[in-house]
Amino acid sequence: MFVVLLGILMAYAIVFLGAKIRETMFVSTNVGFADRPAPSISVTATATTTAASDIATIDLGIVNTAPSASAAQDDNTAKVNAMIAGLREIGVVERDMKTSTYTVYPQYDYNLSPAAVVSYEASQTVTVRIREKDLVNSVIEKAGDLGATNIGSLRYEADDKTAAEAEAREKAIGRAYEQAFTIADAMGARLGQVVSYAESDNPSYYGYAYEAHGGASTPDIQPGEEEVVMTVYIDYAIQ
Repeated sequence: MFVVLLGILMAYAIVFLGAKIRETMFVSTNVGFADRPAPSISVTATATTTAASDIATIDLGIVNTAPSASAAQDDNTAKVNAMIAGLREIGVVERDMKTSTYTVYPQYDYNLSPAAVVSYEASQTVTVRIREKDLVNSVIEKAGDLGATNIGSLRYEADDKTAAEAEAREKAIGRAYEQAFTIADAMGARLGQVVSYAESDNPSYYGYAYEAHGGASTPDIQPGEEEVVMTVYIDYAIQ
């Protein structure tokens, strides 16, 4: 009986020792090498939808000159304040108007030697957000009547693009899946779960430029629609 038990114990010892040797050999042959990443397919897809352009933003500027810097500033401030007051009268609220640029520069006569300052130029730009579509034409007309010398950079955007973005995202993901499935099928592989996902949106804006002339007829501005572009980047596991 003792001999039988000793034999069984030695057999277990040999099996255990062999397993440890194989494990040690596997580890030693893979020293310095990272684990191989699981096979996957990377695809990119883009989809475009549109959203109603219901907010307009426009820059209204006034530029004037005067013999002194203070006189140029006083004159410019009076004209800009009058323009802002006029915009309030037609329905533009205070929170939608902000001064985006303000500068005062000396003007030189380079025909003199040495060149001398002959006047000062003051410039101020007010950026206006217009939330009512029918008010855009009136704002442009009113600004021109009140002395605006620069009217431009009109751009439209959608106030809420959530629904349009969701639609574009769904379309892009569907296209990405079709691409990945086609590639996997061509490789003889089976498409698995999503490994990673990323997205980017690239909105397109419509712009309009208008040169101001006091008393000019009211331009007919059309807001159109804003394009909402969604691009998705997806990695799918394959088997």
